[in-house]
Amino acid sequence: MNLRERVENLVKYCGQYQSHGFMIDERNQDQSFDIQMPEEKKINEDIERLNIILLTGEAGDGKSRILRNIERKLKENGFSEPCRDFSALNEEEKKALIGRMKAILSRESTEKILILANIGIFTQSVLQVDTHLMEQLTSGREDVYLCNFENRNLAEDVGIFGKIVKDFLSYDDNMQGCERCAWANKCIYQQNIDALLTEEGTEAMRTICNAIYLTGGHITFRELLSLLAYAVCFGQDCTERQKLLEDIPTMAAEGMQKYLYYNIFESSNDILLSKVAAMDPAKKRGEGIKKSARKGIKTKADYIRI
Repeated sequence: MNLRERVENLVKYCGQYQSHGFMIDERNQDQSFDIQMPEEKKINEDIERLNIILLTGEAGDGKSRILRNIERKLKENGFSEPCRDFSALNEEEKKALIGRMKAILSRESTEKILILANIGIFTQSVLQVDTHLMEQLTSGREDVYLCNFENRNLAEDVGIFGKIVKDFLSYDDNMQGCERCAWANKCIYQQNIDALLTEEGTEAMRTICNAIYLTGGHITFRELLSLLAYAVCFGQDCTERQKLLEDIPTMAAEGMQKYLYYNIFESSNDILLSKVAAMDPAKKRGEGIKKSARKGIKTKADYIRI
């Protein structure tokens, strides 16, 4: 994938992209980017002895992607048709599914099942049917695998985080399609990607995500990809940037500075970027200390070191 193709792909992961709401299916079909997360690896390793697999979390946490990747293996190991969205079931269907789980746990049934659910809705439904069932599910049985993605910190594992960044942002040196671009050889997209792919750049992004988690926030897998995409293109593709130059011919190189990666800390109405803005190192170090201690520090670039 060359640079222009990479940018066209990245802009689709930004919330302000006009077709963002329709991108979920396309993301799930994206074979050029498919990281095996620890949860998927664990299921693959233990699948022969598992009878119940329960994956819970927010939309965008990666539950459906894991299901897509392991669905064939589930069938090969005798699993029933997965429950793809517990919340979408009516009350009778929820009770029936919980009954099937009880039968599996009591060894009255040899069925194997995988369920994707919202943890709050699932827990509430289970407690209404059987107050002891949650205790059985969480007792550490070898035939049950539970994972609540809302408790997952994507920034915890340095190696996995680095692989996500590298596989999601890397491009080849083929600059096809860039020959007539006014920004050729001074491309902000390229500068941003190259900065984020350095060890320091990747670690800086990991620090942001880790800080959000440690302060009580949650970054879903989809949000992490959106964050990386924003840091590169800010929701604008090559055509939009080129038109910007045509409309404002006097725009000098410094006019493009607002599209450098570290401007993800600017105030935004975007829910994801508002989480990131709260982690702004310039705000933390600059606005939270006395003026006498900020002598010589005038811009965010003075604080940010990538």
